[in-house]
Amino acid sequence: IITIDTPLEKSGPVFRSGPNELSFQSFQSLHDIYKAKEDKVGKPNTWKIFSMDSSDPTILSTLDDGEHAFKHRTISTMLAPGVMRNVEQQILPYIATFVDRLGESDHDIQDLCNWLSFDIISDLLYGESFNLLQLPELRWLPEAYTAMSRWIMTCMVQPKVKLLIYLYRIVPVFQSIIKLGKWTKQRSFTRCAAGAPRDDFFTLFQQAESKHTNHSYTNKGMWTESVLLLAAGSDTTSTTMGALFFHLFRNRDALNKLTSTLRATFEHESEIVSGPELANCVYLHACVREAMRLVPAVPNLSPRVVRSHELVIDGCHVPQKTHVGVSLYSLNRDPKVFEEAEDYLPERWLSTDGQRLNLELFKSFGVGPRACVGMNLALLELTLVVARTLFRYDVTSPPERVSPNGRSESEEDYCQFTFDAWAVASARRSQVNTGCFVERASR
Repeated sequence: IITIDTPLEKSGPVFRSGPNELSFQSFQSLHDIYKAKEDKVGKPNTWKIFSMDSSDPTILSTLDDGEHAFKHRTISTMLAPGVMRNVEQQILPYIATFVDRLGESDHDIQDLCNWLSFDIISDLLYGESFNLLQLPELRWLPEAYTAMSRWIMTCMVQPKVKLLIYLYRIVPVFQSIIKLGKWTKQRSFTRCAAGAPRDDFFTLFQQAESKHTNHSYTNKGMWTESVLLLAAGSDTTSTTMGALFFHLFRNRDALNKLTSTLRATFEHESEIVSGPELANCVYLHACVREAMRLVPAVPNLSPRVVRSHELVIDGCHVPQKTHVGVSLYSLNRDPKVFEEAEDYLPERWLSTDGQRLNLELFKSFGVGPRACVGMNLALLELTLVVARTLFRYDVTSPPERVSPNGRSESEEDYCQFTFDAWAVASARRSQVNTGCFVERASR
């Protein structure tokens, strides 16, 4: 049995992962597949599952390259580097609340990461936050999105499973997804009716129109896009945030080095904002990259279909209509590329070869025209959250969970991306529901 975590020595650089599907595991194949021209490679029909209504596709589900380009231009308007300073001012209050909650609540830190990411993306999307960090009423949303994500991933692997949707009246998971669809539709239509311009995505949707391709957003199209953006802007970021905390808390040397660097660079927590000082914290960025290498938010194949008569992928001639893809999870653990590939070693990005790694091998946001449009926002959130958290708090691990070399004796199976063996302690050092302790730093 070959899975995404099967060692490359066993599976080889390319193997048949389905009746009409090839899985490649090389950086050259990543380039050949995802940077190929649209007449050579495209998205298969299985991507249509990423829209609540197939008649109004999202930026992720559309198979039309022209429509994707229109949606990408629209969404990237708010996420371009030149406007991220305004976005930063919108998200800083939520990050401050997150850091405060770490020292006063008994919630699992992964829950706090989930709530933070939803609060941020909902503000950017609707112009008002869901406020999950403060209020419990909407905390069912992350669980509903998890259910929907599992359903979508299952359908991507086995499209015929979609026929089970007709059992929605008796299968609980469908009830959760239906509730999510109805709630987000009402929220979207209410925002559309408001009309007043705000600094949010809905304002961009309403104003967007392509003079060349006649593309625009309908009210239903704004709803389907908003459902996707809520997931893309929350689940992937919180997963990476959780992975970053997970590995830092279990690698004492990296944690201490990063904490010392941050406290030597900044005098006050309020100074930790985007700018030269934060950009020069190269070890912080190395820690983020290393977490994303080990735990890519999208670990599975991102399937494409060969449109041309034949396509050469990393030296292999692939016939037309074949589904192809690359698993970042497998690729990022190739021992021929990354020494000690299974270990969390931020220093690998700072070595004499680190510049090459940064330019050639950091592909966690994808490559090509359909690469992640939210990269700038995700990196901003990750760096600000981790930097402010470690600036304020000291982190220690219970002795029974740490081995002599400073690493956990039994790490969670992070391929599942669940990090529920954590805990946080307040400034009074009272233990709460976790696997790590966080103490207020004395300065």
